[in-house]
Amino acid sequence: MNTVSICCTIRQHARFVAPFVAQFEALSRDRWRIGTLNLVCDGERLADPHLLELTARRPEVRISFERRSDAQIETIEDKAAQWAEISNQAVESALLAPCTHLLYIEPDLSFPFDLVDQLIGHDLDVVAPIVFLGGGFYDSWGFRDLQGRKIRDFGPIAATAPPIELGSVGSCVLFRAGIFRRGVRFRGTYEEGLLVGVCEDARRLGFRVWADPSTSIVHPTSLWRAQTWRITRIEVAAGDRPAWLSDCEVAIAGHYPNFVAEFVRNAAGALFREAGGGLYDLTVTRHRDARTLALRFDRAPEDPGMLDEFRLSGRIRQVAA
Repeated sequence: MNTVSICCTIRQHARFVAPFVAQFEALSRDRWRIGTLNLVCDGERLADPHLLELTARRPEVRISFERRSDAQIETIEDKAAQWAEISNQAVESALLAPCTHLLYIEPDLSFPFDLVDQLIGHDLDVVAPIVFLGGGFYDSWGFRDLQGRKIRDFGPIAATAPPIELGSVGSCVLFRAGIFRRGVRFRGTYEEGLLVGVCEDARRLGFRVWADPSTSIVHPTSLWRAQTWRITRIEVAAGDRPAWLSDCEVAIAGHYPNFVAEFVRNAAGALFREAGGGLYDLTVTRHRDARTLALRFDRAPEDPGMLDEFRLSGRIRQVAA
């Protein structure tokens, strides 16, 4: 029988800890047996009561802690490097014990009791369920076609649909353990690393990657909203003559205000094409609290239309409104 070890990075005391533990314990095991549950936690000791109780009762649970929990996070690339490192901690823990497969899963997902039974029944190298947010397809970052293009929507999906071969998948993935035993690991960067990089490196070794439309999981809408910054207006102060530049509604998933700065710098250049250098004030709403992020941008005058002409200089100032 197949043996599946589960890998997960989890934040102690997060809202999803208790549901994750309950869902793990509810998993049916018709086609597999559990190897180890490998959790990499924040902090330096185990303190969450749900995890304490689980480890006391289940000997297959292995807890480790982030090696660099105090790492400086300045950009999304820094965060990607941290994600890769802690994900590899979970993988390396799993490989210490015999197993045929590794299930990598993000802990804030809602998954059915037959998740592993369904995935392992396909007997594929790499296979992932479809991830939904509400009624729509969610993981348009990790799911990419064989040409590497991000998949924005799978369209109508039938519960009897066969697996679809892809270039990469995300969020929740069942891997043959042999992929990692051949040296594949999580890596940066954000766009081409993490689960996308693992799938890409596995394919280079001859493994194939699939999505299973007959199996689905859900990213809770409330948790998605809780980690989303919402920019409602952008104001530019040019010298001592402030003027409104744009009213907008932009949602950005991310936990750090500097990720908002990075988004503005890298993805929203069109909003600033007519503006000169100066101080850009963004009013951001998150967790129902209004905050202001003061960002100072310099722009080279030669080509104001180029996105990469914008560069952040100075630090972000966050002020409660």
